[in-house]
Amino acid sequence: MITVDTSALSMFFRRSKNQNQVIAKIVADLIDREELVLFGIVRQELLSGIKYLAQFEKLEQLTQSLPLVIASHEDHVLAAKYYNLCRAKGIQGSVTDFLICAMATRFDVPILTTDPDFVHYAKDLSVNNFPIYTSSRFSHIIPLRHDLIKHNTHRILEVICDFSFSGI
Repeated sequence: MITVDTSALSMFFRRSKNQNQVIAKIVADLIDREELVLFGIVRQELLSGIKYLAQFEKLEQLTQSLPLVIASHEDHVLAAKYYNLCRAKGIQGSVTDFLICAMATRFDVPILTTDPDFVHYAKDLSVNNFPIYTSSRFSHIIPLRHDLIKHNTHRILEVICDFSFSGI
């Protein structure tokens, strides 16, 4: 299983010529193989701020079929610890990001993200149990661990996404 943050999931739903298609294809492949787990906070963040009700309802419906995991009390406490540790080291981050890190730690799942902040969190928290998969457009890249995603890069690039939600 692999989880995604809002940036990666948004790329899947908002595919355009200017965005990183590889991330969208990886997300599509994970969904197809039923290896993606969605954290409730990511779903909430994705649904927040959508201007039109019809778009909100469509996105709500599309994400409803994904396996959803809700944060526990312990996840929130660990997220606060992560926040405080990073802040003490001068690293800024959102409470949402630290909750994603805490949940990834508890469920021992890697995070697919395009947000380079997660690389800093992983280094500064010395958390090794959530590998970070980032877009190649950032300078700090933690490479994909093929043993975790159980397929090779050629397979990722061959995936064709079945639908597009370009109206958001």
